[in-house]
Amino acid sequence: MAGETNRAEVIWQRSAALGDVDAMVGLVRLALERRDHAAASEWISPVLEAEGPFAMTAVALAFQDFGDESTAVRLLTVAVKLNYPPAFDHAAAIFDRRGRHSEATALRGRAQEIREATG
Repeated sequence: MAGETNRAEVIWQRSAALGDVDAMVGLVRLALERRDHAAASEWISPVLEAEGPFAMTAVALAFQDFGDESTAVRLLTVAVKLNYPPAFDHAAAIFDRRGRHSEATALRGRAQEIREATG
């Protein structure tokens, strides 16, 4: 199993260097599993530069899964600005947990508006 993880990491590194955001997400998750927050954080800027809201949301959820909600909210906020409804939903869930219910409700409402407008 460790050999496969090492092999995956090598492949992801090569792919990420070529701009593959899915590989970047894989590297973030792998680094966080290893509790290497610094290595995971190195991929935040490249993911943001790629401007893919799905990847931003995936990286945000990885940070959230490993206990870093602040980084998750920061990334979700960028994906929200790109009108990506799942980012609204995930940010709303965090705000609800933090007791910021009116903000959570507003985010869910906006996500619903976007979904209805885009069919």
